[in-house]
Amino acid sequence: MYGPWYSGKYDALIVTMEKRFAHRFGLHANYTYARSKDDLLNSNLAMGIGQQGGASVPTDNLNLKFDEGNSDLFVPQSLVLSGFVDLPAAFRVSAIFQATRGMYFSAVGSPIDYDGDGIYSVRPPGTTRNQFLGPSTKNVDLRVEKRFKVGGFTTSALAEAFNLTNARNPELINNFYVNGAPGPDFGKVRVPLPGREIQLGMRLEY
Repeated sequence: MYGPWYSGKYDALIVTMEKRFAHRFGLHANYTYARSKDDLLNSNLAMGIGQQGGASVPTDNLNLKFDEGNSDLFVPQSLVLSGFVDLPAAFRVSAIFQATRGMYFSAVGSPIDYDGDGIYSVRPPGTTRNQFLGPSTKNVDLRVEKRFKVGGFTTSALAEAFNLTNARNPELINNFYVNGAPGPDFGKVRVPLPGREIQLGMRLEY
């Protein structure tokens, strides 16, 4: 529940598999298929999470179902694969692959007062809250680790790569309507998440 009139429902199917092979290989897989609906007022990532609760009012006081739609930050499907392999000379290589369908988002257009209460909404007429599905994401993280003894300690030298494939995953999506219709770049990535990053480090274990 999000307040006196907000309500929501989340359902999910989660499938997990884990297997270790000959003490040198390991694999873990997790798949989630979900559906989530609610009638929280604010419909986009810039407003919804920060303004829920007492500061929020329905978009249309005469129709409390007007704000029903897919939940903010809801991801309908995700797949995560992770694994490792232990190599000779105390090397270990591990990786994580994650792929998700995009998050839902609402269109944004010119301000309109749907119920005449002086509070404006930027959702274009004829669209519903979080109606549109954003671009999918794919990400690979990789770590190479070398362990060696130093006195009574075990030390690890690490090389890590994040977003190894340099995928252009979305941080902000173009959701603007122009003259009552989707703009030319509607639904495309406007601002991507960081690209490939590489770091080196050391870890000391007692």
